[in-house]
This record gives sequence, structure tokens and C-alpha cells, in this order.
Amino acid sequence: MSVVTKDTIQPSSGQALTIKDEGGTASITVQTDGDLTLAENAYLGSGKGIYFDGQTTSANFLDDYEEGTWTVASPAGNTDTQTGIYTKIGRVVICNIYFKFSSTDNDTTQVTVNLPFTVGHVVGETLSSSGAISYWSALNGSRTSMGILALNGEANALLTHSVSNTNNDFMLANTMNAAFKFVASITYFVA
Repeated sequence: MSVVTKDTIQPSSGQALTIKDEGGTASITVQTDGDLTLAENAYLGSGKGIYFDGQTTSANFLDDYEEGTWTVASPAGNTDTQTGIYTKIGRVVICNIYFKFSSTDNDTTQVTVNLPFTVGHVVGETLSSSGAISYWSALNGSRTSMGILALNGEANALLTHSVSNTNNDFMLANTMNAAFKFVASITYFVA
């Protein structure tokens, strides 16, 4: 290894540059081709992130990654089970929801569930994002499909249903039996 200038360290030809921790274990290694290997976690300060593809514009900047859970709630009735798991990467949030009611309000309240973050605006659209409900049970009458629809500027989503292949509408509390349950997933941009 040689010191090229007071600010530059260059390994000998064919040799990697290794920085070891106090116990002598390699912590950071710079390979001869420039690849960097970290043996432990990397911690970024508040407001710091990673630029991709050698760019310096905000479109190529990742400054947030988060995984977590939230308490899924709905004003359309009382719940028996409510599970929400999310992953947030930059502005994108991916949610998986399992929800089971123990009783429902037998009225015309629209069935909504809350989301972990406020939904962001998609240019030119009022409705921001939609998702899929892959499983449901305990509805009054039959349905050919169900979905979940997030609204701009809101931290909740509406459930939708279709009685026939040509009729899609918002679901109301009086269409659910007391033990209505569903499994849904939705991906959206945060505000």
C-alpha cells in the first residue's frame, strides 16, 4: 500500500484495501475494481441517503426504508382481528391487510380501513391507487370481485365490490355479515 497524496491511499497492484476493527476483523474492504464490502451495518445520518446510477438528482435518491405494522381500523363495525404489515421504500408503500369484523353497523356507512401513511397525489387523478382483495367471506349476497381503493390526501381506503361483471360500487356496512373478513394488498405513493 502507498500514500499517493496526503488525502489518498492506494493499495499495491492486485491488493485490496482493508480497514479492520479493533479485534482485527475486516470491517471495510475496497476491492481492486472499486467494489466496496461492508462486514457490518451502514448507518446514515438524518436526511442522508443513497444516490443510484451515479446521479445527483432527487429522482435517483433513496432516503427512506421502513418495515412495520399498524393497527387497521374501520368505522363500519367492531373488529375481531386486524393485522396490517407494510414496507415503505422511498415514497412507495406496500401494504398487506387481514381484517375480520366481530359485528357490523347495519347501515349505509361506506366500509373503509385506515392505512399507515397518507396517500399522495397522482397527477390528474382523484383516486390515487387501487389494490386487490384476494379472499373474502360472510357477505350478504354473492360478489364476483372485490377491491380496495385509496384516496388522495387520505390515510384510509374504501372497499369496493362487484355484484356482476359490469357493476362496481363502494361497499356499504349493510352488505356485510357480522363475521365479514378479507385479505387485501395495496401499493401506493405517500403524500
